[in-house]
Amino acid sequence: MKQLLPGIIISVLLGVIAMAVAPYIPMVNSIVLALFIGILITNSFTLSERLDRGIHFSGKTLLEWAIIFLGFGISFSDITSVGLFRVGILAATIIAILLLTFFITKKDSRSKTRFLIGFGTAICGSSAIAALAPKIGAAKSETGISIAVINLMGLIGMLGIPLVFSQTMADDIAALLIGGSLHGVANVAGAGYAMNEAIGDLSLTIKLARVALLAPSLIFFNMLINNSASTKENLKLPYYIIGFIGASTIVSVFELPMALIETFRGTGKFLLSASMAAIGLNIQFNQLLKEGKSAMKFGAFIFGAQLVIIGILSLLL
Repeated sequence: MKQLLPGIIISVLLGVIAMAVAPYIPMVNSIVLALFIGILITNSFTLSERLDRGIHFSGKTLLEWAIIFLGFGISFSDITSVGLFRVGILAATIIAILLLTFFITKKDSRSKTRFLIGFGTAICGSSAIAALAPKIGAAKSETGISIAVINLMGLIGMLGIPLVFSQTMADDIAALLIGGSLHGVANVAGAGYAMNEAIGDLSLTIKLARVALLAPSLIFFNMLINNSASTKENLKLPYYIIGFIGASTIVSVFELPMALIETFRGTGKFLLSASMAAIGLNIQFNQLLKEGKSAMKFGAFIFGAQLVIIGILSLLL
């Protein structure tokens, strides 16, 4: 533990700084800010090798713990309140995006980065990437680049969707497009409430229902990626997804005090920020420039495809 402590301390410290500063920077959340603080520091200073093990621990284990705590923000009622028809559209869109990601990526040497971007686009951005990354053995740089791309697409969508569709789309369709496509909760809230309060409320509910589909989506995508593995192996969920399901079950079955739920959710956000800082500490600028351009093109393509699919399916409403 003594060997881990220095790296954990710097990761946690950067996570705290990101959470403290992010509210004062428009349209930037603590997760993305922590990632870029880590990148800036590792490219500006030579860090001691004594930090390596703790940084690796923070970028992997804290990431997994974050997923568990984030489960306390999702209940089964989030799915039922959206309505069966909308859940069907969400599920169909997720399946379509994951299949599209798989078939255009399976023979690509950059497959892990693209798998992460596709999965993050389909489900819930950074949290989905954090859930898939350990499962496929993604490198810290692949995880970091994927999260950077996903959050940029979310920002573009948050600004663009209200601008393009504010006068041309019914409230329920606009909410489905926003909640079913944008990556972070902040993106969804920003776009939804920019249109009107009703759209904002419904968009957030749809977004939570989409996040609740994380576990079955992970099983499905894992079966696509690891089609040579046995069914039993593909159905085996990592401990942090089991923890995520367990946390969601607890808040669905028991009426916990809201203050306690907010504490758990805040803990998840903090752990995710600290782990993102650790991931940023493993990314070099030349690596970001080399791999980022291709990842950005793929992220834009898959996000655009998602918007088109939801738009077509929403015509059924």
